[in-house]
Amino acid sequence: MTSLRSLNRALALLDHLAERHARGEGLVAVRVADVAQLLAVDKSTASRLAATLEARGYLQRDPVSRRYALGAKVRPAAPPDAWVRDLRRRAGSAVADLADVTGECAHVAVLDGDAVRIVEDVVARVEGLQVRAGVGRSMPLHCTALGKCFLAFTDVAPPTELTAHTPRTATDVATLERDLASVRRRGFALDDEEHEPGVRCLAAPVRDVEGTVVASLGISAPRLRLQDEDVTAVARSVRRAASELTHTLGAMRRPHDVGNGGHADSLTRP
Repeated sequence: MTSLRSLNRALALLDHLAERHARGEGLVAVRVADVAQLLAVDKSTASRLAATLEARGYLQRDPVSRRYALGAKVRPAAPPDAWVRDLRRRAGSAVADLADVTGECAHVAVLDGDAVRIVEDVVARVEGLQVRAGVGRSMPLHCTALGKCFLAFTDVAPPTELTAHTPRTATDVATLERDLASVRRRGFALDDEEHEPGVRCLAAPVRDVEGTVVASLGISAPRLRLQDEDVTAVARSVRRAASELTHTLGAMRRPHDVGNGGHADSLTRP
């Protein structure tokens, strides 16, 4: 009976994390205290259970925050394809308008495991150098504006290893956390040549009707064209576009609804 009780608790924890991921909250990371409260057990029992699941690959623990998230064995890979197709269709106008207003390439991304994936990419209709992301491209969370939106506004855990892509990449948790605090305060994220040399990016979160961040919308530009004095004005355009897309998604079915047999064109009203 004890073994069965432990199994039920383990499954309840995994179900809880998987359901929150399906709701669009990303790769949620919880403390041992959270596990204890969820399962109605003491902290020592919760700690042993989480450690056992980590050892078997069902959970992963961040060595700095000591929080647990879904491990590689059970981690959902990406939002349902039908939901992403509907997102692209609904985002088209907002992304194209942002590209026209800023004169830069604009893109929408979704959380895809421990990365962000570009699902829409529009090139500005202007002369000169363009920085295109490319539909289907995956990029890291910690050093891209699109990725930082998920780290700042959801419970998604930062990568265990903060890989340096340029000399400006944050490679320690303290530096990244300071940056994310700024993102929350300003309402937009900045990639200041942290992923690619000579490229600056701005992004803002896109939310569903319940306020959950389900995507990020942003632009990429050569640093020579996006100077410090330009950031505030361009960020205002990015935030406005993200707000418009959020409004558009107000009647859109959530990712887990589509994945559980709903249809991408079936709408729920706010």
